[in-house]
Amino acid sequence: MNYPFRDYILSYIKDGDKDFRNKITAIIENYPKPSADVLMNIISTHDVERAITVLAGESSEEKDKDWMSSQKLTDKQYNKGKKMLKLAMVLMFFLPGVPCIYYGDEAGMQGYKDPFNRGCFPWGEEDTELIEFTKELSALRKNSSIFKDG
Repeated sequence: MNYPFRDYILSYIKDGDKDFRNKITAIIENYPKPSADVLMNIISTHDVERAITVLAGESSEEKDKDWMSSQKLTDKQYNKGKKMLKLAMVLMFFLPGVPCIYYGDEAGMQGYKDPFNRGCFPWGEEDTELIEFTKELSALRKNSSIFKDG
């Protein structure tokens, strides 16, 4: 799993990291092309906070599990996070490597550190706009040799 890639994307989207291009280029240059093309690019996993929460929520640094369990994004935070998540997903899909979606990110799931990032899929409450956006990105990547081949 390409955790540095995740960190660079989220930092760029959230904080405007001006060194993003150099950091991504360094990852790509450190691997032979066949390896770089199959790096598992992620923005969320079961080991870290969900991307939408990182992008729009309050930092969980030095917070305990009781605090994390009681937190949910406000509507305003969620809408901001959703826009930022879309940008992060565009980068994940169109940079070299294989986009790997942690279940529920495409449906707008949120959550702080384990176990709060591992909730049940929100059947019947999915963010259908995000799901459709993810489908569009998948189709664009699948149908374009430029994106498919890095």
